[in-house]
Amino acid sequence: MKWIQVKIAATDPDPVCAKLMAIGINGFEIENPADFEDFVTNQTQYWDIIEESLQQEKMQNSFVTVYLTELERDTLQLIRSQMEELRREGDYGSLEITCTDMDEEDWANNWKQYYKPLHIGNNIVIRPLWEEYEAKPEEKVVTIDPGMAFGTGGHETTSMCLELLEQVVEEGNTLLDVGCGSGILSIAGLHLGAKEAWGIDIDPMAVKIAGDNGRLNGFSSDRLHLQAGNLTDKISGTYDVAVANIIADVIIMLSDQIDQFLKPDAPFICSGIIADRAEDVKEALTEKGFTVIEKKTKKDWVAYLTRYKGEKNA
Repeated sequence: MKWIQVKIAATDPDPVCAKLMAIGINGFEIENPADFEDFVTNQTQYWDIIEESLQQEKMQNSFVTVYLTELERDTLQLIRSQMEELRREGDYGSLEITCTDMDEEDWANNWKQYYKPLHIGNNIVIRPLWEEYEAKPEEKVVTIDPGMAFGTGGHETTSMCLELLEQVVEEGNTLLDVGCGSGILSIAGLHLGAKEAWGIDIDPMAVKIAGDNGRLNGFSSDRLHLQAGNLTDKISGTYDVAVANIIADVIIMLSDQIDQFLKPDAPFICSGIIADRAEDVKEALTEKGFTVIEKKTKKDWVAYLTRYKGEKNA
């Protein structure tokens, strides 16, 4: 299959990601000079030699890259419109868009050299399938091959969800993951002690990838239940924990539905919220009977840990 690589140059990748997520694009690569400098300086256990030309290239610009199929060329106009809007909102660099046609094999492999094991929270490690890692006894190692689905653990929205899941998941819990992407959150919940996890995503490809990742971690369909669908339209039953790593507007919409799938006082974790929309999300959740227990912030992103109290405010 042929793919279109759409690469956007920016001084700060987070506002670009927020604009992309607003039009339904949830999978992207982020090349950030600050992250690369930290990797070169502090993660020396993961590399032997980094070519000087590569380091110079990475230190000059931030890039956000998405991949579209040939049938999605119309989405390019949406992306251009979002970048024009971002230019009017502030100075985020050139926001120049570069498009390159490429084969699926190239897409699938050209970013892997930058994806290394990630330590998140106290004991969670996200290990790319192609990287060796010797785990410590207390560590929960989540093996991931994200393929074309969102969720490598590297983005702030995902890492905050993982940290909050580590706080709330208890042995024997049931977990609901709305917008499961690569399955990283569902699989982490199972490693943390959940008995079963249910993941739903509007993208059938994401559901397939999540199932493959579940099997990589030893979780078959009897523990990791996956379904293609829109938000809660394929969900039934009630759950001990729920998580949604989506965007602000969708979480606001979800706040009017998710309570019926939660046990009383069940934690609901939501992320993917750009900082400017955090108060809107908090207000919507509070109106629907959720209490905010904790607010996490990383860069321009916000995640909430809330609990549903079993009743809605008047």
